[in-house]
Amino acid sequence: MVALAGWLGWINWHRNGRRGKIALLEALRFVAVIMLAFTILRPELLRQIQRTETPQVVILNDASGSMQTRDVVSTNNIITRTDWLKEQTKRAYWTPLEADSEVLSGEFAAPPDVGETNAIRQASEIGTDLSSALGSVLRQQQNLKAVLLLSDGDWNLGTSPIGVATRYRDEGIPVYSIVTGQDEPIPDLAMDEVSAPAYGLFGEQIAIPYTIQSHLPRDVATEIRLMNGTEQLASKKVTFPANSRFRDSIMWYPREVGEFDLRLEFPIEKDEQLKDNNTAAFHIAVRVVKLSVLVVDSQPRWEYRFLRNALARDPGVDLSCILFHPNIGLGGGRDYLSTFPGSREMLTRYDVVFLGDVGIGKGQLSEKDAELIKGLVEQQGSGLVFMPGRRGN
Repeated sequence: MVALAGWLGWINWHRNGRRGKIALLEALRFVAVIMLAFTILRPELLRQIQRTETPQVVILNDASGSMQTRDVVSTNNIITRTDWLKEQTKRAYWTPLEADSEVLSGEFAAPPDVGETNAIRQASEIGTDLSSALGSVLRQQQNLKAVLLLSDGDWNLGTSPIGVATRYRDEGIPVYSIVTGQDEPIPDLAMDEVSAPAYGLFGEQIAIPYTIQSHLPRDVATEIRLMNGTEQLASKKVTFPANSRFRDSIMWYPREVGEFDLRLEFPIEKDEQLKDNNTAAFHIAVRVVKLSVLVVDSQPRWEYRFLRNALARDPGVDLSCILFHPNIGLGGGRDYLSTFPGSREMLTRYDVVFLGDVGIGKGQLSEKDAELIKGLVEQQGSGLVFMPGRRGN
């Protein structure tokens, strides 16, 4: 092409009488053709750089909460994704890479309460942020050769990893991924949570809430049992809806006081793959706790009689009453006091004070009594309930 351009320029110069201007024009045209041809040939200057540092291979292990899902079949057992990852780590599968590379391993997407010192990045939010994990490796490692990512799925936190993957491609650094876990939950019923109270009161029913997670494609009619060793304390017939979470509670009426290690369970279904998660143990205490109540009023009006009868029948209430009966003296009988508790020590035993149609004056409360009630509320935090009446108190 260069020779043809030169020959054509020569011919054109001769046709135009060999003038100097034509010669200069053809020379410029010939130089332009030479430069164009040079560019088309894509000349390169190769420089070989001998690196003294060992290239680095980074292994990123997913530590997010979803890795605790138990759906990996290992030999004759089903283990969590995290346990599977630990098994691979014990095998030191990266040993062949150490022949010509420095292998670095770390976790990402770890929950905030996990204090792993070798974690490349701990998540400030719960989720899997692939973009931040890969981006931090690219920023921190100056001689990166490749990245191996072991995770259980796609990103669900942060920005899309497509952007950081493009940067890896531009720098010629491959990213390999190994995915663990299953796309669909394995068929199973699980006792997901038991929210038993720390203690209950003797003589009263105790509600024990629980949550069941069903991954079976059918409804399951079964029985929830509350067990103390081999003794069945309570039971309830229930039906678990297919592929859903079921929340309910079972009622227990304790027959004795003490500390109990109980468990909530239900029978294993034939199509369950996990046979050991249909039960949950918990600890609960049964106590005898009585609420000390003082009811103060002036007359046996309807409100007073209703409240007194209700509290007297409650086994969890220790009742004391004062009925002043203006002009005729204090009332008497079962649960009645002869005088108002006139000292701080005598009054502090009460958790709640019901103050009816009573004022301050002769045959009623004194100013000292009112100050004691005020101190009971301010300093001890006891309850004070007012029941005004027709006398205007």
